[in-house]
Amino acid sequence: MPARIACGSHDVVTTPVACGLLAERFDLPFAELPDAGHACYIDQAAATARLIREALPIAASR
Repeated sequence: MPARIACGSHDVVTTPVACGLLAERFDLPFAELPDAGHACYIDQAAATARLIREALPIAASR
């Protein structure tokens, strides 16, 4: 199953620094969503949906 760590660039709960370190620890890709806080699915709905779509196996077969 593909995995990626992502967070909003303005997230003060799961900060970009902490998320980046977690991604590094588990050797996973990291994505920072610009102009988004902790609720990035609300702040940047299209960008969040794009990250999810990219992770789905069906996206790779298109």
